[in-house]
Amino acid sequence: MMHLKTNLSHLPRKCLVVAGLAAFIASINCAHATLVLDWSSSTYNPSSGFWLDSIGFVTATPIGSPTLVAGAFSGGEPGISLNGSNQYFTVNTGLEPQNLDTFTIAAVFKARVNGSTGANWYQGTGVVGMEQPGIVNDFGLGWNGNKVEGGIGIGGGSDQTLLSSSTFALNSTIAEAMTVNASTGTVTLYANGSLVGQISGLTIAARNSGGYGLGAITVNGDNKLNGFLGEIQIYDSVEDGRALTSSLLTAYTVPEPGSAILVLTGLAALSRRYRRP
Repeated sequence: MMHLKTNLSHLPRKCLVVAGLAAFIASINCAHATLVLDWSSSTYNPSSGFWLDSIGFVTATPIGSPTLVAGAFSGGEPGISLNGSNQYFTVNTGLEPQNLDTFTIAAVFKARVNGSTGANWYQGTGVVGMEQPGIVNDFGLGWNGNKVEGGIGIGGGSDQTLLSSSTFALNSTIAEAMTVNASTGTVTLYANGSLVGQISGLTIAARNSGGYGLGAITVNGDNKLNGFLGEIQIYDSVEDGRALTSSLLTAYTVPEPGSAILVLTGLAALSRRYRRP
């Protein structure tokens, strides 16, 4: 599911109606976002043997029997535990961002250990990855040492790598996103609400066809993640990476059991108000 959480506990009572309406309107707007694939940990069923995307009901196939751990994230969300050895997921060929030159990939994860390292994105540990042999139109989003990374290949050119200068603590929740914009020739990397890397002046073509890995840098499971996956989102457009990663981080770190009730309470109060003579 696409997560939308709004913390209303700090507001005075008279503001709850307005806040409830605002949250309701925001949820409607989110429904019209260009989200094309969304695997969240809450939709993974280990016993059934697949991880179902909530948008198009696309199956990611588990390899090595990843487990689901309740409350793995501090916001109360479950996490899919990957051991970094033989556990990851594969996604079949023909799915976004394949055949797109403009897109956004976002992910929420926790790492138990530092990732694989290297100067190129395909040398890091994969969170989402379609690394292919040679310099081709592939892509990846990952964890390099104790930094976040992302990158694309420019067929006939070179690989373009983004690596954050800031570091992230092990076992902390990380929300990262990479936007690829062919019209501006720009690739941008975000993490936890901040821009952490950008490359401009590129000629960007559509991504190659081929399967890809979740929790690995390739469909064959190279450079696997040792940690938890919370969510993988793919958009067929350039999203606001700061807002997206900030929202995802909040969704997985801030418990808000009463949010839905407050929204409904606000709407009900508005209805009662306008029915008064």
